[in-house]
Amino acid sequence: MSKHQKDTLFLDGIRGFAAFYVMVGHARWLLWEGYTEGFLTHPETYSKLQTMFVYFLSLFRYGHEAVLLFFVLSGFVIHLRYSNKIKHEGSTVKFDTIPFFKRRIKRIYPPFLLAILVTFILDIVGKNLHFPIYASNTVYDTLNQNILPNHSSTTIIGNLFFLMRFYTPVFGTNGPLWSLAYEWWFYMFYPILFYIGRSGIRYGLISISLLYAFSVTIGFNIILLDKIFTLLPTWWLGTLLADIYSQRSIIKFKYLIPFTLLLMILPFEVLKIPLSGAKEILWAIGFAGFFSLCFYLQSNGKKNWLIHLKPLGDISYSLYVIHMPIMVFLSGFILQKTGNQLLPKGYTLFFIGVTLSIIAGVCSYYIAEKPFLKKKSVTK
Repeated sequence: MSKHQKDTLFLDGIRGFAAFYVMVGHARWLLWEGYTEGFLTHPETYSKLQTMFVYFLSLFRYGHEAVLLFFVLSGFVIHLRYSNKIKHEGSTVKFDTIPFFKRRIKRIYPPFLLAILVTFILDIVGKNLHFPIYASNTVYDTLNQNILPNHSSTTIIGNLFFLMRFYTPVFGTNGPLWSLAYEWWFYMFYPILFYIGRSGIRYGLISISLLYAFSVTIGFNIILLDKIFTLLPTWWLGTLLADIYSQRSIIKFKYLIPFTLLLMILPFEVLKIPLSGAKEILWAIGFAGFFSLCFYLQSNGKKNWLIHLKPLGDISYSLYVIHMPIMVFLSGFILQKTGNQLLPKGYTLFFIGVTLSIIAGVCSYYIAEKPFLKKKSVTK
């Protein structure tokens, strides 16, 4: 294992924690009666321990923001090898286009296709058993508004080409798949941006800034381009961190640490910025500050406890893409058993759903992920 692989092992732990965070956030509103529609209507029926757990789980309501952490991490991992090449070989280094896309296809598609299959099977079974959640016919507005399964041929084709949330819905009940569409198109544009930025970091940064500004003002009048370029700066922040790590940039990690404070400010929504994607970019800057803090402490001999979460990081991609349809199915099953009344106040179903999702993530990793990997890495 090379030095930089050892130094970046903690990133696997971060990735694992982020996937676990997103999963718990979904379990919070799928496998429990919920905060607004449940707890607040009868808080007196909760014990002190249950109440403490309610407020603890409220920390897991930033699932969308956690996905931005994935974007920053992905940009770092994808660009690191090329940043090292540019550092040592100069600005004439060429991009290995075909091998790059082969690696991306082998990395993304197998777990993704398995997740699509699992989603289809569970959704169809749930529908045939008349689980109310699949018909958006529950007593919970949160479920009815967010679980809108679509299995049309147009939707499946759109998902296979990563056009979900641009031109088609996400397939079935697997809502988290939306982020894969963004990831995929970030990969598509990366080779072009690589050639723009290989002569100097500022050229890539200027290009990303101009694309963002154009997307949120005049617009390309192409949905895919406008949406991708609106969030591309979050991914590109990861590439800047890679340039700092490879010492291609003269900026030091310690100078970015103060941006970590954004992660303490943004949850309170005190910063109101009307521009599309601006809030996501601020979150990404905060995560970049956090990564910088981790790298800075590590360079000063401080061990990062997140390295112990590496086993969870290994299955994080599989866990991320497969957990949602499992939890939706469990939620539908319980709602039907209770006559479409209420989800449980207790957390037994919550822990069952989390446990089953982790088991499914492990199975998916060994079936559809590990066989296609030459070696373990921090790649999403």
